[in-house]
Amino acid sequence: WKKRFEEILRNFKNLSDAQQRELDNMDWWRFLVNNGIPENDLFLRELLDSTDFGESIRHVSGFSALSEYAESSKKNEMDFKMKGGNGTLARKITEHIGSDKVKLGYHVEAIEQKNGKVKVNCTNGETFDGDRLICTIPTFSLAKIKFTPALPKEKINAINALQYARINKHAVLFSERFWGREDFDLITDTSAHYFYHATKNQPAKSGALISYSIGEKADVFGWNDDHLRKQMVLESLRPLARAEDYFRKEVNYYWGSDRYSKGSYAVYGKGQWFNIRPILAAKFINIHFAGEHIADWQGFMEGAVATGAEAAEAALA
Repeated sequence: WKKRFEEILRNFKNLSDAQQRELDNMDWWRFLVNNGIPENDLFLRELLDSTDFGESIRHVSGFSALSEYAESSKKNEMDFKMKGGNGTLARKITEHIGSDKVKLGYHVEAIEQKNGKVKVNCTNGETFDGDRLICTIPTFSLAKIKFTPALPKEKINAINALQYARINKHAVLFSERFWGREDFDLITDTSAHYFYHATKNQPAKSGALISYSIGEKADVFGWNDDHLRKQMVLESLRPLARAEDYFRKEVNYYWGSDRYSKGSYAVYGKGQWFNIRPILAAKFINIHFAGEHIADWQGFMEGAVATGAEAAEAALA
């Protein structure tokens, strides 16, 4: 099976358009079954691969899953972190364009296009006018905005079809790194699901582990209180150590209840990669669309940045 899978990854770039679409029309679970994966390995891949997509591999397009594994580098890009946190990127962009040009706390309720101009109306009564608009809004919020003229029916259908991953991150700070290894991670079949070392290679005695759970497991974490979440994490780590002896504090975020997206990043299901993604990416008169949900490297900040640059070039052209 391992040799067969390695061969599949090597041959990915040689797939014809028809073969790519055939892959897209089945889920990743079915693809693995059809290619002879042993049942025990299938169970383990469900636990592992689902953390890459935020939902069960039974819900993910076979093509979008295979492309992620075939086109990723041998280095795990997710091991690299931004000094000062991911918010550094937003702060640096703000510094570059000027903080007075960045508006926070504004909620768009309507977008009008008329006579070659675009007008954005906000709930606080303020409006913004321009020649072009780049829209990076997640589909959940995009569906709530009134467009004049109205978006094409096929784009509305695509917006309503795309789901976002239910992901919960529960960070726990411990006084000591009782797990021993800097490159520590752990997969479990509990609601805590997957643990990784969040303070890897940072100079401190203390350290943080993050419980990363998806789908129904994320629901269980997200809708419980801190006390129960703490107990779930400690019980999941019990075979490793008495983690409660080192516990200091915790913080939780559940993307499934995020007010703007109702999920973390987009999840492309069967038959969606080639059918709805191009529709979501297509410009509408003078509105250009961007975001991780329409990127080739979908699900990552890299994809969001790349589509933003592409949309800016198209708008300027």
